[in-house]
Amino acid sequence: MMMSRTFACFLALALVLGFSGSALSQDRDDLAREVRRLNKKLNAISTVQERLVGENEHLRKDNAELRSLINNERVPVSELETSLNALGDTIENAGTVVESTANPITLSGQFRFRAGFISNRDFGASPNSNGGDLGDDSGTFVDARINVAFDFALARNVTTHFELISSGLFENGNTNQNTGTLAEVDLYQGYVHFDKLFGTDEIGLRAGRQEIALGNELFFGNNSFFGGETFDATLVWWAQKEWSLIFVWAKFDIAQASNPSGQPYPTYLAGHGFDDDEAYALYFTLNTIENHVLDLYYFFLNINNVAGASTGTLGNGFPPDTFAHVLGIRLAGDHASIAEGLDYNIEFAYETGDINSAAIDLEGFIVEAELGVTFNADTKFRVFGRFVYANGASGNNSGFVPLFPDRQEQVNWDDHTASRARWGLMNIIPLTNVISGQIGFTFRPAEDWIFGMTVLGAWRDEDVITTDGNSKGGIGWEIDAFADYRYSTDTTISLGLGVFLPTEGAPLENSPISAGNNEDEAAFLFYLQSLTTF
Repeated sequence: MMMSRTFACFLALALVLGFSGSALSQDRDDLAREVRRLNKKLNAISTVQERLVGENEHLRKDNAELRSLINNERVPVSELETSLNALGDTIENAGTVVESTANPITLSGQFRFRAGFISNRDFGASPNSNGGDLGDDSGTFVDARINVAFDFALARNVTTHFELISSGLFENGNTNQNTGTLAEVDLYQGYVHFDKLFGTDEIGLRAGRQEIALGNELFFGNNSFFGGETFDATLVWWAQKEWSLIFVWAKFDIAQASNPSGQPYPTYLAGHGFDDDEAYALYFTLNTIENHVLDLYYFFLNINNVAGASTGTLGNGFPPDTFAHVLGIRLAGDHASIAEGLDYNIEFAYETGDINSAAIDLEGFIVEAELGVTFNADTKFRVFGRFVYANGASGNNSGFVPLFPDRQEQVNWDDHTASRARWGLMNIIPLTNVISGQIGFTFRPAEDWIFGMTVLGAWRDEDVITTDGNSKGGIGWEIDAFADYRYSTDTTISLGLGVFLPTEGAPLENSPISAGNNEDEAAFLFYLQSLTTF
């Protein structure tokens, strides 16, 4: 006999009763999905029922009996369907409703915690009357970086990015503590991003507070291993398959005083209303050479603010009335035909300009080169060497002045050649007045493990006067080891160990100018880190 709609209702009721015990233990989302699934099954059963109508008389008889049974139980089909729909609407509308013209809205972020121990970082530079250190220069630390970001995709290839950050050392959480602690939440990035400007696929623009990473990040990087580096800037690009050109206009310190009305016109400070600190950049990349990339770039720094000086990523200040031009070239590539792969990166940049406040010429250059060979495609066993030369001050010339370089990178599981601790894990080696060589290896004994070790030696390009009045040209030796374990697709656990053996001339507290006279106290660093990204 034909199956009626009542038979479909009976089966749906049986499914509801059968799953009711487990559904009650689920959360709202699971229950909503279960209700929707039951509705779909009800519709499917109804479709099958209609298809089977008229197949034989026996099915009709059975169907009539089932209708009678359901009616006796007082569960009409219409009431069951109405109840299911009402339950689904109630569950879905129980939470907060967010309405936005953006689609999609993406939430992302990073939680990084690093605990460690450091000892003798000042190399005994502050002796007390008994010849020992003045104060405790050894101890533990815990620092953290927490980022949370929202991306809103809007119409006509427009997206916005809003990102907050809290970065600093562990303490008691008191908001009266010093600046730069976890008690502070700041705007890390906030920009609007335009693709396909003027109907052209190749042109785009991004304006606002943003990270800027150019090339190998020798001059502009995002300082990802530490607290991050962002710029209030406008970035415009023209990108094609064969080449790309990026223009950057970034503001640093500004001279005008704050104005309660919010208008941008300056309150003149002793005649220096628009004496801002800013930088302009043109960065050209050529991709037509097989397995290679060629970068050519020009930067102009206008450090004009007499009210205060801007500061680079390494903590070096740019003196007021500094005007600098930077010309650079970089070539990077790989040859898979040699061993399992030979890779290299070489970059040269020349600076020229004036530091009028010090009445000297800004004159300097830097060379950074790296050569690596990967011997095994499975373990990615790679041996590499790295060299850096940044000339020091001589006569009336300033020597090389670093801008915003990226010293270290977080582990990159997709690229085993990615830079890690380019100038030492302990970040003692300066990036001016230095000649440095480094050799090391990395390998992956398993898919989720990376091990590495490096040895680095560094010397001064120009001798410096140490704290005892002598002229010295040394810096020191550093031995580093690190390991990374991919705990999950979101989380990496890392550890690092560094030992620095100073020679007379080693920089004091990471200062590229000051130098100590104590070569007896080795410095140690150990850290354990967890990094979760989402």
